[in-house]
Amino acid sequence: MFLFLFLLVSLFTSFLTFTRGKEEIFLKEVKRPEVGSGEEEYSLEAVINGKKQILSFEVSEREPTKEEAEEVFKQTYFLLKDRILGRNQALDQIEYDMELMEYMEETGCVVYWTSDNTERVSMNGEVKREGIKEPVLVRLFAECSYGGYSETYEFDVILFPIFYMEEEEILYQLKEEIKDREKEQRTESILKLPDEIRGKEVVYQKIDSDKSFIFFLLGIGIAVLCVIKENQKILKQAKEKEICLVKEYPEIISKLVLLIGAGMTTRKAWEKIVLDYQRQEEYNSAYEEMKITYYQIESGLSEGKAYQIFGKRCRVHRYRKLGNMLEQNIRKGTAGLLEELRGEVQEALEDRKALALRMGEEAGTKLLIPMIVLLGVVLIICIAPAWMTF
Repeated sequence: MFLFLFLLVSLFTSFLTFTRGKEEIFLKEVKRPEVGSGEEEYSLEAVINGKKQILSFEVSEREPTKEEAEEVFKQTYFLLKDRILGRNQALDQIEYDMELMEYMEETGCVVYWTSDNTERVSMNGEVKREGIKEPVLVRLFAECSYGGYSETYEFDVILFPIFYMEEEEILYQLKEEIKDREKEQRTESILKLPDEIRGKEVVYQKIDSDKSFIFFLLGIGIAVLCVIKENQKILKQAKEKEICLVKEYPEIISKLVLLIGAGMTTRKAWEKIVLDYQRQEEYNSAYEEMKITYYQIESGLSEGKAYQIFGKRCRVHRYRKLGNMLEQNIRKGTAGLLEELRGEVQEALEDRKALALRMGEEAGTKLLIPMIVLLGVVLIICIAPAWMTF
């Protein structure tokens, strides 16, 4: 019904539009783009002596008034004064590179930067403080353009010297000394390195970068292999634990059925299974998980919560089901628990049979590789004498 009404309204609207014809809109003016928007192209129909012709023309952006430009320059100056600092605290304490932006989005101003000392502060804001012993004053000039107007602002910044440790200072002076000698000895085929710096003897050794790079790659490769091996070991242990849990599950359920059927409570039956396991002095992942749960109950954790955590910790569907079953029966009472456990025994035996079949198939697959290798050896032994006679 709703779709029918929608189609009806659409048809009625289309009919009204068709009967009214095309509405003609007459213009006497067009809107000029605002400052910073660039030119805009218009395409209109011009009716000259009753004849329609297509007219295309461009309209440039509006030029700002002098008062508007002055206000924009004032806002730009205060914005620049704060933003060019970058990570620095103040203009009279420059320690890091500055952020000399070329366009101020808030005001639409284009900014062109110059510096009276480009060796210390470049026009892209890079700061070089190496080698200065005392604070250095650098003047930055920002030429702001807006519309047809421009204004230049000056920012005085002070570069702080880098405070080197003694070893760093000696190394820097050595670099400067080598740089000076390189300029002086450019006509010579050999560059003589300084024998001493600040009264201390300097001995140079060539770095064999190729070997170090090989050792570096070798170290990375060994580290990756160690990580892969450790991950494989963890996965193997997790798989072995899962197999052990599935194998032992029917026996655990059978013991619970036997003890609870004899009149024991769930907690007492659990305790007896754990204590019997401890007397055997043989490690088993399934009984270890039961032992952890037993100690949790003894330390004060509620019995139902402990069973639920036991199921989640084992990460096997049957154990999660057992934990939820025991937790629910503690809350609702033990009626029907024995029947549920007996039914679980049959399903657990079926799971164990399926596991045995899967492990047999995996063992057969693993034997294929040595069998193929042996077949290759036999073929070589048979073919080699015949090949050698030719």
